Amino acid sequence: MGKSARATGGLAVAVTEFIQKTYPLALLQWLGKTTVVLLFVIYTVLSAWGVSRLEESFQLESVIPPESYYSKHLQVGSRVCHW
Repeated sequence: MGKSARATGGLAVAVTEFIQKTYPLALLQWLGKTTVVLLFVIYTVLSAWGVSRLEESFQLESVIPPESYYSKHLQVGSRVCHW
């Protein structure tokens, strides 16, 4: 019963025990809560910035080989359906 977690279950058990003991305690303190909120705000701002930088200029024809059946489908579609 006195064996360490590494001896009985390996590194995964040791990491799990460390997270179960440390993570909740860190989240219950003001510094932990502030860190989580700050990371969330940074992630949200970076996501909004990334979405604003999206462009609609992807040309599917540039990545499809000319001998592909889909290339022929796109050619017919552009003539018939005016894609």
